[in-house]
Amino acid sequence: MGCSCCPWVRKAQRASRSCALYLLGGREVPPNAPPGSHGPDGASLWSALCFSWVSPLIKKGNVQSQITLEDVLPHVSGRMDAFFLDAEFEEAKCALYGQEEGSHGADEAPQLQRGFLTRLLLRLYGRRMIRHTILGTMESAFRVASPLFLRRLLSALRENDTGDAWLFGMLMVGSSLGHVLSHHRVFWDGFKLGVSMRIQTSAAV
Repeated sequence: MGCSCCPWVRKAQRASRSCALYLLGGREVPPNAPPGSHGPDGASLWSALCFSWVSPLIKKGNVQSQITLEDVLPHVSGRMDAFFLDAEFEEAKCALYGQEEGSHGADEAPQLQRGFLTRLLLRLYGRRMIRHTILGTMESAFRVASPLFLRRLLSALRENDTGDAWLFGMLMVGSSLGHVLSHHRVFWDGFKLGVSMRIQTSAAV
């Protein structure tokens, strides 16, 4: 199987890839199309943590009897489009081939090596996986900290220690809030990572 950055291979794959991308959820937009104007791509940190970027769509759903595709698209991340993901995959694939297969001639199609897909996905998602791991660790820490702070709060109340009671009460509230925010971000980011990988590997096939 040759590298699809070669022009003749790209032409041969164009029809089958287009059909696959439509089945995988692609829309007829250029790969470099700007993200949704109200979607998560341009959201502030607080909006991303609280998912408040979807509030306009919820408000519109309360007013309208039915939400249309035109209402939803501005809130959809442009990076989740199948055509964008396919272009990103092909670009990384050609870049990786250029590094590992530099000995091949311009017209010679290099062969896929064992573990190539794993290295390619790590190239695409390595940093996001590290960030997701850190966020998951924070979520676990908040999950464990909340009951520990609650235990210290109850001990302080039994001992009539007002200062410690206020301290551990605020710490418990803060850790609970951190757990809620990080918990939903872990699931949201993990879901997006999994969907993106499945779309890209399925389109590559």
